[in-house]
Amino acid sequence: MKETVGFAGVGNMGAPIARRLLDAGYRVRVYNRTAAKAEALIAAGADHAETPAAAAPRGGVMFSIVADDAALAAICEGENGVPAGLGAGGVHVSMSTVGAATAREMEERHAAAGAAYLCAPVFGRPPAAAAGALWVALSGPPAA
Repeated sequence: MKETVGFAGVGNMGAPIARRLLDAGYRVRVYNRTAAKAEALIAAGADHAETPAAAAPRGGVMFSIVADDAALAAICEGENGVPAGLGAGGVHVSMSTVGAATAREMEERHAAAGAAYLCAPVFGRPPAAAAGALWVALSGPPAA
């Protein structure tokens, strides 16, 4: 059985990153607030999720790359949010560029659900994402 990872935000940057995960053999569950943006990935074998929580594999790894602080907060809110879906032992790798206050808030939300939040903003453009040539600045709890 292939390892399942979640992915929220499959726009210009997220779609090629999620596609590389599919091509590497991962089973990928995708969520995007504009569902049509996920259609090509679903056609390529990804599973569609109706909510961020449904995309997040329980105790597993969830990636996201969304537009801004408000979009990140939106996918992490309430019972349909990423932390609720991940639960204990889960790890959210946020590839969005957000402010320090938002990152601290996300750490707290995830910790309350027993999950870890990693800041992983990327440097590069969509062609670099498609080529697997992004630079990632990763920070967070070492155990995660």
